[in-house]
Amino acid sequence: MIYRCKNCGGNAVYSPEKGTMFCPSCEGTDCEEPYIPSESANLLLCPNCGGELPLEKFTSALKCPFCDNYLILDERLEGAYQPRMIAPFRVGMEEVKTKIRERFGKMKFVPKDLVSDAKLDGMQGWYVPFWFYDYDTELIFDGVCTHVKTWKDEKFEYAERSDYDVHRNLGVNFRKLPVDASDAMPDSTMDLLAPFHYDDTVAYDSRLLSGFYAEQYNQSSTALEERAKKLMESSANTILNDSISKGPECNYQENNAVNRRTDVKSRDVQFGLMPVWKYDYIYHDQHYPFYINGQTGKIVGDTPVDKTKVLLCSALAGIVLALILYFAMNSIPAAIIGFFIAGGIFAGTNLRQRMSGNTTTAMTYVADSSVKVNLSSDRFITKRLDKKPLPPKQN
Repeated sequence: MIYRCKNCGGNAVYSPEKGTMFCPSCEGTDCEEPYIPSESANLLLCPNCGGELPLEKFTSALKCPFCDNYLILDERLEGAYQPRMIAPFRVGMEEVKTKIRERFGKMKFVPKDLVSDAKLDGMQGWYVPFWFYDYDTELIFDGVCTHVKTWKDEKFEYAERSDYDVHRNLGVNFRKLPVDASDAMPDSTMDLLAPFHYDDTVAYDSRLLSGFYAEQYNQSSTALEERAKKLMESSANTILNDSISKGPECNYQENNAVNRRTDVKSRDVQFGLMPVWKYDYIYHDQHYPFYINGQTGKIVGDTPVDKTKVLLCSALAGIVLALILYFAMNSIPAAIIGFFIAGGIFAGTNLRQRMSGNTTTAMTYVADSSVKVNLSSDRFITKRLDKKPLPPKQN
């Protein structure tokens, strides 16, 4: 299927900047009409120009390499493969270019053409398949917790240890824990791109795919659920630890669990598409992919380094220190050592420039006001005092 402009016949695409369908040919808005080829048409051929499409196994939307029209393979987005929700692109290509230039344009040792139009124009917008998991959980802790109070006098260091029998039962609802379902997208990078804004998602609308690439999910929700559970359990432990450490009369510094677990009471999962820009920069035959959250503009990726620039500047730094040491100490060996030390430190510091996104935890996906305290019990057991002699003071 192709969305054509009813005014001029051009390819109507979704514009993140305008928030609506747009025809780049005549600049019309909301002018799209679907063109669906006859059932006898070969699905491997572009219905607009007849060119053979480079279809991958999971491709569901792409750009024809011959006529540059964007096609949607709606038959690949039906039934179990139809997304329940989609987050429209809110950051357009020009804004992404600006963000990349602001981030990398002033870096001294990245290749100059990293931020050039010639390279940035090859950027692609992708709707990446994600599974989103909902868990209603019960967090349980039974054990002994200890409050430790310390002080000392001239001779001894004291530790007063108060033990409590502690019970906690919390209800926590996790919503839309995201796990990407694309083999082509690196899992760790997709995790760093999160969070996405779910209040900006809408019911699936094929018009939003026009102008972008898209995939079906590559793996089932069952196959990928272990990743969601690990994210949920990590956050559940943080929530439970915070509850355990706070008693009614004191905070506990130690805990010894007799029973600690996370029970899943109910589970739901849904398939959705999230917007991601991909900029694949090639430097000396090596790929440096950058990924940009299509809602927030958050950038994740590693920058290449122009080693020639670094080595020249390292040599200059070494020469400067060598001259300083030579004139200060009148020593050629000291100058040589200074050259290699300064040059080595400068090169080691700058030969790799790394730029990554911030990590995101499952705490981001805890539903508002969903942490419910079902039980919180603290019963004093015993108190004991330990003392340890201090080492003698030295005169």
